[in-house]
Amino acid sequence: MKYIITDAGNNVLFVQDFEASQEQKNEGLKSESITQEIADEIDAIDVPMFWVDGNLLNSEQFSNPAPYSVSNYQIKRALNTNPADREAVEALIAGADQDTVDGWNHAQHFKSDHAIFIGAVDVLGWSQEKVDDYLRLANTFE
Repeated sequence: MKYIITDAGNNVLFVQDFEASQEQKNEGLKSESITQEIADEIDAIDVPMFWVDGNLLNSEQFSNPAPYSVSNYQIKRALNTNPADREAVEALIAGADQDTVDGWNHAQHFKSDHAIFIGAVDVLGWSQEKVDDYLRLANTFE
């Protein structure tokens, strides 16, 4: 098993094969178990990274987190920046049940943890990074 070692500011310091020792804890360091895949990703990255709520974030993601909620207009305007993605969402909605269609057309806000939002992202095959980028972009529109 691998463990990520972070400081009080969630800065990723290194990966080791055991939990933080008492000496490391006394220095304010924390550890959390991670997968080999995440350990390999950390080894391959040469920029500062942060570990927050089980997610590996770069400095942009850490300092500019994706918003939890955006307005209907904001998310549609963000999707308009990539017509192929907007068309994919529209096609998905066109084949959905009436409640989903009504939600897409009339919801005031879209929340990133809503089951329909999560389900749509899964069906579209979008990465969390792509979704977060759209949410950040959407948040820039008034």
